[in-house]
Amino acid sequence: MAPPRGLTGAVSRPSSSRPSGEEKRMRCATAAIAGKSTRTSRRDLIDNAECGTIPGVFSSHEGVSDVTYVIAEPCIDVKDKACVEECPVDCIYEGPRTLYIHPDECVDCGACEPACPVEAIFYEDDLPDNWKQFTAVNAEWFTAENGIGSPGGAAKVGPVDHDHPVVVAWQTS
Repeated sequence: MAPPRGLTGAVSRPSSSRPSGEEKRMRCATAAIAGKSTRTSRRDLIDNAECGTIPGVFSSHEGVSDVTYVIAEPCIDVKDKACVEECPVDCIYEGPRTLYIHPDECVDCGACEPACPVEAIFYEDDLPDNWKQFTAVNAEWFTAENGIGSPGGAAKVGPVDHDHPVVVAWQTS
């Protein structure tokens, strides 16, 4: 479905550019209206914002797995959780050593990034080269064997008893 006239490009962006402040505000507002513990995917919320439809009735976009924000190495063995409090959609989950952003639940609002005191959260295109593998680590923690799937909100699940194998093996200094 094409966005209504006048809204074309309102929140769409090339995959290689950071979302604008207006995009973030629209996505956060949409997520807040939809509720923190929805089972709605990030793509559904973006479609909703782009099309100007009323939140609450979404089409299904199963299989959306592109991560927009990624939690990298600085979070390992720190887990400050300030980002969890800022997330309007409850998409930041806790493992034993680190936190993970659910790729289907994240609405790309960016609220978590400035909240992190150890600067562990990056927009995926801004990840330093030495931490690029954390894009896959975040996504695979939900989808790989023993992954937790899409529970529809971290508060429903609580801390999970395992980390991704890369995190388990990671040596911190």
